[in-house]
Amino acid sequence: MRTSDMRPGKYCRNALLVFLASVALEVPVSSELLLQERLEIVQKAHECQSSMFQNVRFNWTTSGPRRVAEKGGEDAQAPVIRPIPEETEKCEYSYQLNKDGRFRISCIHNVTNERTGETYQSIPPWTLSFDGQEFRNLSYDTEKQGGLASLFLPEHPYDQSAPLIKPTFYMDHLFNEKVQRALSDGSGLTFTESEDGLWQFRWESRESGSKDFLNIYCDPDSGFAVTRLEGIWNGDRTFRKDIIYARTEDGFFFPQKGTLEIAGDVSHVLRTDEFELNGEEDGYVLEIPVGVRVTDHTKGGLPVTYFEGQPGKESTLPGDHSIATLADRLDRLVLEDVEERMAAAGLEPGSDESLSESIVVDPPSARTSEEEGTMSHWILASIVVMALLLPLMVFVFLIRKSTKKRAVS
Repeated sequence: MRTSDMRPGKYCRNALLVFLASVALEVPVSSELLLQERLEIVQKAHECQSSMFQNVRFNWTTSGPRRVAEKGGEDAQAPVIRPIPEETEKCEYSYQLNKDGRFRISCIHNVTNERTGETYQSIPPWTLSFDGQEFRNLSYDTEKQGGLASLFLPEHPYDQSAPLIKPTFYMDHLFNEKVQRALSDGSGLTFTESEDGLWQFRWESRESGSKDFLNIYCDPDSGFAVTRLEGIWNGDRTFRKDIIYARTEDGFFFPQKGTLEIAGDVSHVLRTDEFELNGEEDGYVLEIPVGVRVTDHTKGGLPVTYFEGQPGKESTLPGDHSIATLADRLDRLVLEDVEERMAAAGLEPGSDESLSESIVVDPPSARTSEEEGTMSHWILASIVVMALLLPLMVFVFLIRKSTKKRAVS
């Protein structure tokens, strides 16, 4: 694990002094005063952690059986999703995030046949980026020298990295705005110390009829980072996150392992392979290789399509390609994926079990932060590819239709 020479600032020293003073004083205090004292210690510790980083980089890997869609019977409404036991899909992620919100995330999907030992890429590698000005999405096959890309502005509903669980999803003390608001405001909070030494802050909504709550566990041995978080997940189901932190030489804590449970079922596990604090950054402007077909939504009006590096061949796609329409189509693709997976598992629409293994939607505790939300990696990749292919498919369809009409006439 690598870090720069950045050292903790004044908040770190103040947090340490306050903590030592609170331990030294053995004077009985009221529960309200104890809550305020503990909150002040935790707040300063979190400010200390925040002051220590300008950028972070994570590498992590997920693996599991490869899943494919197969057509069902004649009356089947959707294809059946089934795993291939002899094939394991390994996804290698790299994620770089700047404190100002710029990011770059990429993934390589490799499938290994356990019987033959053959390894191949299930889909082309993809990269998503945001440079503060626009989102860029690229799916590119280096061997075939071909791919697709799309460009969007920040106001467009197209941050395709949002549904993916990233390591910062397990850093609630820095990236979860709901947790930060609860700990900074203090209203609706109570404090207890658990048997294992964690500081537990319980927040309950004061809205009439709301059952929303958070149990926020801060570990004094991990810089008071949130090592356990419990609450309500999209309705009346509960969720729980457990995080094991590692410490850099400078005292910055990052998630080494994170586990998410929804209604008691494990939905996601993160294991960090490599972490770097305040290292040299790659460019956040994603370079589009020459020859890649680009769908550009940043010029206003209809999206413009062109091949990168080939000027003078720009064209607008026919039909309705407004951002609202494209977003609606993408929502339908996601819904179809959900229904397909539910059908494969024998579940009815609306079943609480439908998200236990694959697609999970962000809890209220995570929705407002930079990182939130979750979805299986293969679903995210398929959505990226389909969203990029959709305008091209419509364009080809209309061209063919026009050609047939001319032939008939």
